[in-house]
Amino acid sequence: MGTDLDSGYRANSFSYLTSPKFYVSSLTNPYFSFYQFRYMASGLDGMHIEYSTDDIAWSMLGAYNFPFASNWYNTTSLFSTGLPAFTGSSTTWVQSSIDLSYLGTLDSIRFRFVFRSNINFGSAQLGIFIDDISVQELPTPPIDAGIWGITSPLQVVNSNVSYPITFNISNNSSVTLDTIYCHYSVNGVNSPTVALGVMIQPFQSGSYTIGNYSFPTGTYNLCGYVTATNDANPNNESFCMDVSAVPIEAIPYSK
Repeated sequence: MGTDLDSGYRANSFSYLTSPKFYVSSLTNPYFSFYQFRYMASGLDGMHIEYSTDDIAWSMLGAYNFPFASNWYNTTSLFSTGLPAFTGSSTTWVQSSIDLSYLGTLDSIRFRFVFRSNINFGSAQLGIFIDDISVQELPTPPIDAGIWGITSPLQVVNSNVSYPITFNISNNSSVTLDTIYCHYSVNGVNSPTVALGVMIQPFQSGSYTIGNYSFPTGTYNLCGYVTATNDANPNNESFCMDVSAVPIEAIPYSK
């Protein structure tokens, strides 16, 4: 599925891609995943996902910084909807996934991808492409460290100011984890890996700072990565967000 295959999308576009119905009553831990390739105006236009269990009422699937999801929404509030969404450009195919267990016991479920552009401007960019939609069983791994958000820096920062790089890290396994291996990347350039010596109890989470970074003026893709020794679940080990660094405006002196 692509928003537009041969030209840009228009202003005030509002479109849906609705999936077939998935029957999931036989799955203990249903896990929804898909691949996406984004070409959209960052912050202005984007896509979120809704679900329905009765084909009548539709609800937002997940949230920004949602636990137990991987590569989920990368903005808290899209200009065109005011909702969390996928926005900006991904530069490559990215797999996004979410554990559906938080919805409780399900018999069947249907998804729809909701694309919305702002009312003022169209774009020469193509929009968003979706592929390989699936719902399958997710075995509970014996060791599983995950990242479900970056709490610092925020999405807009002052340029050339050092900010802590802080991850929300979860222990999704039944044993205590005492070492988490972490690093981050800025526009694809990786930091050194840090062995974070912490004690995270089973099924608990917390915020941990692994370094600092000063962003020159510009727009950046910041990604965080975590893993643990013998980590058996690679699907929740990364989280990415866009960061815009703007200059600190000089304050004129007045007497």
